[in-house]
Amino acid sequence: MPATAQGKLRGAALDYHEFPTPGKIAIAATKQMINQRDLALAYSPGVAFACEEIVENPLNAARFTARSDLVGVASSAENPRDGNSVFFSVSNES
Repeated sequence: MPATAQGKLRGAALDYHEFPTPGKIAIAATKQMINQRDLALAYSPGVAFACEEIVENPLNAARFTARSDLVGVASSAENPRDGNSVFFSVSNES
């Protein structure tokens, strides 16, 4: 890739990652958490019940957590642009 084209791509990529909000992902609640009851269900003591169900049957992790929706990409720390990346998905099929 010519230097000017690479410079334009680099600038566009950096802008993409920075604007309008830095990063590519966000964490947002999937449930309402507007009062004390909601917080008690989501966190303590409510989360303990979900944990107990997962201990009883590990497949319940897909029912009670975001585990079945997770994906990731791993690449070489030396040169992440070298094309030697591995895509993996976490699924309840495993």
